[in-house]
Amino acid sequence: HVTLCSKLKAALMEQKQWPEICSIQENARCLQHLCRLQIRRCLGRLRLRSPIFMSFVPLPDRLKDYILYREYDLWGQQGNSPG
Repeated sequence: HVTLCSKLKAALMEQKQWPEICSIQENARCLQHLCRLQIRRCLGRLRLRSPIFMSFVPLPDRLKDYILYREYDLWGQQGNSPG
């Protein structure tokens, strides 16, 4: 969360985008997540969906898992179904 100085806040409050600015400020993403988004943008959708390509990306497995949102994988890294 970033606090705006009073002069900047006064100037921004006069803008029609003020509600949007407030929303962005209140829902700011952490730098770690912004970096993940940029890396995903650089790799592209097709490469992200290719396990073979991702196996050759020169990054630690933990970072690859983060880039691929594996922390939200309910079935584990092997893709096993429950039961």
